[in-house]
Amino acid sequence: MSSDKKTFDIRREAIGILLFFLSVAMMLMYYLPADITGALGSFIKSVGFGSLGPTAYAIPVILAYMAFDYFLEKRAGVTKVRITSILLLIVLISSFMALVSMDFDLFEQLCAGDDGEAKATKAISLLWNSGMDSSLITSTGASGNAIAGGLIGGGIAVAIHSVLGTVVGGIAVVFFCLAQVVLVFHISLKKSAQKAGQAIKRGTTTVYRNVNRAREEHQARVNTRQTYGGPSPFVNDQGQRRHVDVTGRTEIETDPFNTKIPVDSKSGFIDVSAAEFGADTTPHPDTLNYGEKAHRVPSEQHKADFTYTPTPKNPPPHTHGKMEVPSFLDKRQQDFFDLSGGELPTPPENDDTLPYEVTSGATTTIRRPRVDTDALGPVIDEQPVAYAPEAPAAPAVPVPAPSATVASAAAPSQITINKPSPNKGFSDTEGRIVDTGKANAAPSVDIPSAPATGKVVSKRYAVYKPAPTNLLSKDEKSMTSANSNQELREKAATLEQALKSFGIDSQVVNITHGPAITRFELTLATGTKVNRVLSLQDDIQMAMAAYSVRIEAPIPGKSAIGIEIPNDKTQAVHLRDLLEDKGFKGTTPLTVALGKDIPGKPIFCDLAKMPHLLIAGQTGSGKSVCINTILCSILCKSSPDDVRLIMVDPKVVELSIYNGIPHLIMPVVTEAKKVSNLLKWAVVEMERRYRLFSESDVRNLDGYNEYLKYNGEKTLPLILIIIDELADLMTVAGKDVETQISRLAAKARAAGIHLIIATQRPSVDVITGVIKANLPSRIAFSVASGVDSRTILDQVGAEKLLGKGDMLYYPGTANKPIRGQGAFVSDKEVETIVNFLKNNYGARYDESIIESVNNGVGADNDNGGGDSGSGGGGNAEDDLFEQAVEVVIEAGSASSSILQRRLGVGYPRASRLIDLLEKKGIIGPFEGSKPRKVLVTQIDWLEMKAKGGK
Repeated sequence: MSSDKKTFDIRREAIGILLFFLSVAMMLMYYLPADITGALGSFIKSVGFGSLGPTAYAIPVILAYMAFDYFLEKRAGVTKVRITSILLLIVLISSFMALVSMDFDLFEQLCAGDDGEAKATKAISLLWNSGMDSSLITSTGASGNAIAGGLIGGGIAVAIHSVLGTVVGGIAVVFFCLAQVVLVFHISLKKSAQKAGQAIKRGTTTVYRNVNRAREEHQARVNTRQTYGGPSPFVNDQGQRRHVDVTGRTEIETDPFNTKIPVDSKSGFIDVSAAEFGADTTPHPDTLNYGEKAHRVPSEQHKADFTYTPTPKNPPPHTHGKMEVPSFLDKRQQDFFDLSGGELPTPPENDDTLPYEVTSGATTTIRRPRVDTDALGPVIDEQPVAYAPEAPAAPAVPVPAPSATVASAAAPSQITINKPSPNKGFSDTEGRIVDTGKANAAPSVDIPSAPATGKVVSKRYAVYKPAPTNLLSKDEKSMTSANSNQELREKAATLEQALKSFGIDSQVVNITHGPAITRFELTLATGTKVNRVLSLQDDIQMAMAAYSVRIEAPIPGKSAIGIEIPNDKTQAVHLRDLLEDKGFKGTTPLTVALGKDIPGKPIFCDLAKMPHLLIAGQTGSGKSVCINTILCSILCKSSPDDVRLIMVDPKVVELSIYNGIPHLIMPVVTEAKKVSNLLKWAVVEMERRYRLFSESDVRNLDGYNEYLKYNGEKTLPLILIIIDELADLMTVAGKDVETQISRLAAKARAAGIHLIIATQRPSVDVITGVIKANLPSRIAFSVASGVDSRTILDQVGAEKLLGKGDMLYYPGTANKPIRGQGAFVSDKEVETIVNFLKNNYGARYDESIIESVNNGVGADNDNGGGDSGSGGGGNAEDDLFEQAVEVVIEAGSASSSILQRRLGVGYPRASRLIDLLEKKGIIGPFEGSKPRKVLVTQIDWLEMKAKGGK
């Protein structure tokens, strides 16, 4: 039983987590704008509002409540009852709002068909749409919109109104809601009423007691005043006592320590100006008459003066000292001057007491801070030199003219020489004149006057900014013809008539108009075979007078057939619109834009997940433009630290324009014989990376980069190899190239090395079975025959493409190819992007890789190459070997990170030095995550050097 209960709790917690995730996701989709949530969010929001209307805003809250109920409630069966009751409660609330706010007469009129009778389909459509826009069921004269209940709530409201009416139906819905509230919150109406009655009774009793207590206290105060015989306790002093002596004379005894001044019984204040309360001024030696009262006072108090004066008669002696005002503050000047034509006032003369110097000109007065030149030392006349922030130290650059700039304006490492001020000894800073000759205490900088030569090229950028998308041309929105919809309907009717002439009954149910292709979706009559439509492809092409017709039978996910017909006017798909799409932002470094599908949705692909891509198409089909599109997508998104490129262009003219960009590891390879060496180097680099993964106990490049980041080391970039023409390479060195490509395609994915292979001749002798098996993702442009189409896609269809970017995109995860229009980027746009990167960053070639490829050194040694950014030779004896020995002996341990920091080399060269140190017996073997031990001392190393050994 305990095991079953534990399983039950785990299942409930899993369901609770899932419901909480759904609640948060739907909360974002429902409450955020549609341009943030995307197409999925808009669809889910439309489903909720179409079903329940505005009540759908409560769906995320209900999901959150359900999640917490699954977490907290441990009793079996209770949660399901609550959830069911909550869902019914939401539906009832939606129905109640629709019932009390809808105009059912207007609704019935809107649902009427041409014959005047209500149509169920119109009613369903109207209820669904009114859930998202309540103005559809609101009359024009109404003060506000109706609160629609969507398809579910509105449908129930219409049914209740038809059966019970609005009033009775509303009451019934309210009582049903109360019943659901009882079930949800487990509330008993009987017990709630009893508790409410008891609370009212207790409150009434408390109020009654408080009123009686207040009444008794008030009566006690009244009795007290009556006992002392005065209307106010302020008037009749308890310190006074009356008594009658034996002679019958009444005497007043006054306590000298408890004497009070008579106070008005109405206001409680003394009003000495009122006549009825005026003091008796008749002289009396012992009493003071005030109204009807007589008070015993000392003999001198009847002469008291009760008149009010605002100032004391005898103020205490106090004198205020005069505040001293500084002389420079006492000099008041005129704030405003009359500029209408009069003469301006004469400025004040120089005053030694002022904290600044005043220099009078023709119409202006210049004030400069007064600086003690004797304290600052001698004046140095020099030109100010401003260095860009975070620039690395560089030697002084000769300057020929007053103004010069070294390196690009956009590069971080730059030196700017400001133009000297016309005022000697002063510099202009934001409109102010600052005496730099007197106030500058910094040492002088000697800049020779020789002309500047060369540029400062940095191989590491503090902040890298990709090429901006505004360098690309933007899509011009073409005006849609007013008759375009009518033309599409006419084509649909022509298509139906053409199929009917061959005995096939069909109906066009949907028309998708894309930038280059229009797809007509047809449903066939029951019993009609799909092969009959496929066999009529040429007849349909002739009937529609189309350049080409492609039939997709059936459409994946639909019980319909798609007939794709070219548009009369093709719209170009510009790359800039795809790169600025919100779906392209926030993707991986190797995500590229390919084009748009038939409905006009962008097609993006992640080359890291492909993992390799095969592009084939005849001349003029758009293959080279597709490669340029992929490269421009990377250049406008990723930095050289994330992606490094290797390009092979046997045709020389296609990819050579990219020479000089920072993403290239080496210049574009145009000689077919060097490609074999390049691929061998790529295989060696792949094997080297796998050895690094094994030493770090990771499985792929992402995990290894996380390991490097954790240790504070530089990460390894992704490597993308683009081969423009495979047919020429297979002709020159077919077997060797095929072997290396097969090895890379089979194993290089986890190492972060990916391939893009393009060819004009997709025949079996070029795209062999070994290569094809390891390239699952393919893009087919227009080809000459169905045989070539089968070679690329394993099916026909590419021979029916139109060319000029019309393509079939077949990723390895899809069941069928996706037809789309490839993005267009002109040669001028490519040149603009390349020039931007060249001028701002320059090339970052790895000389060791270039030497390895040129000399044919790749697979013969085991040193590998650079890490596409780090230098280092491939020789067995490294020129930094002795320095590396000194570093590890001084540190007491050996690791690649230490050599990287001390010697300023990249990770591959540091790793090779570690291997060489181990081979020479300087350090110990690899011990997991621990640093390697140093086996020699400083004395041992000096002896080894003296003997001439390393």
